[in-house]
Amino acid sequence: MNHSYVRLPYGYPPAIQEWASSFLLADESLQSAEQKRILKILTHQNVKKAAREVFRRIANSEDWPSNFTTFIGSVAEIPDRIPYRFYTPKEIADKLSCIDHLAGSLIKVISEPSGILLASNLDALADELKIFRDSIRQQLESSVDKEIGPTIGREDGTRASTNWCARQIGTLSLVHLGQLFPVFTAAVTRSLLDLRDVPTEATIRDLFKE
Repeated sequence: MNHSYVRLPYGYPPAIQEWASSFLLADESLQSAEQKRILKILTHQNVKKAAREVFRRIANSEDWPSNFTTFIGSVAEIPDRIPYRFYTPKEIADKLSCIDHLAGSLIKVISEPSGILLASNLDALADELKIFRDSIRQQLESSVDKEIGPTIGREDGTRASTNWCARQIGTLSLVHLGQLFPVFTAAVTRSLLDLRDVPTEATIRDLFKE
């Protein structure tokens, strides 16, 4: 069966046009949820406008088309990962600290010969727990990571889900595009969540300020 594909609005670089037209079906009924989100983001007037500065800044990178399309594809997956409940920064830090403590206690118990635990893979289990404990500590440290910005905190209140999504998108921008691009990040967040006024550029800067 032959299908027709989407043509993005004028203004997007040829590489992005080619990427979109390679898999975004014009028939909306045949589009996946992620494809609909990608199309909604890229056809949003404010995103298109803000993207000009992004393309100008990243154009010297050989891999910029792949970095940009990976960013957009990753953003489209975010609504499927929005938490059911949001915790305050203190609650998150407390929970992570508790998990870290429990993992440390388990490592101590299974590392001491007691004659009670007879499993043959205790060493492997201890190693897995150490890896898990290290990942928890990294999450604690990431809340103040100056390289990628905070990944926990300020997700409580009436705009918890909006702030959470904005933080995810901003972090993806830092990782894939090399910069935060506050205006662009705010526009992408609004387009993804169907919002008109929030978050603003100032909101994005505040979420990622040191």
